[in-house]
Amino acid sequence: MTAEIATVTLDALTLALRVYVALLLVVAGLAKLRTPLEFEASLSAYRIVPDALLAPVARLLPPVELALAALLLVPGLSTVASIAAAALLFAFAAAIGINLTRGRAHIDCGCGGTSMPIRWTMVYRNLVTALLLAATAPAAASVHPLLLLGAIVAGVGIYLVHRICDMLSTLAAPFRPTA
Repeated sequence: MTAEIATVTLDALTLALRVYVALLLVVAGLAKLRTPLEFEASLSAYRIVPDALLAPVARLLPPVELALAALLLVPGLSTVASIAAAALLFAFAAAIGINLTRGRAHIDCGCGGTSMPIRWTMVYRNLVTALLLAATAPAAASVHPLLLLGAIVAGVGIYLVHRICDMLSTLAAPFRPTA
């Protein structure tokens, strides 16, 4: 019985994580599609993508984010989508980390939505989320309808906490000491 409870709990948490990441990817992908030139400029500021590939990558990334968001919620494809989304989040963390190490904390994250400078917390959040996605990728995530509803609510709640933390961080930015 204990193993069954643990399995159901893991499945519910896995689904909540997938809902959270799907929301994150949908909001980011749609924002990038609404402001493609701004996103391309943000991507360019990272100085990681070669100039010849900048426009194609800027056009391709938003549909990839949207596709991964949808696939994260499809039971037969969610395992592969979890691994792919984890790889994407690792890439984002690496790009942000490289630029922070270069001393380029002033550049816009290019996350979509609200413009904000890159921060180490973005690296940590992306790494933790990617690790959790990769670790739970094989989970079945087939749960009872009531647990399904709870997992969806939890995933939305995690996303809302994420957005509130971003907003508070943006509001606090003028009060941070400069190095």
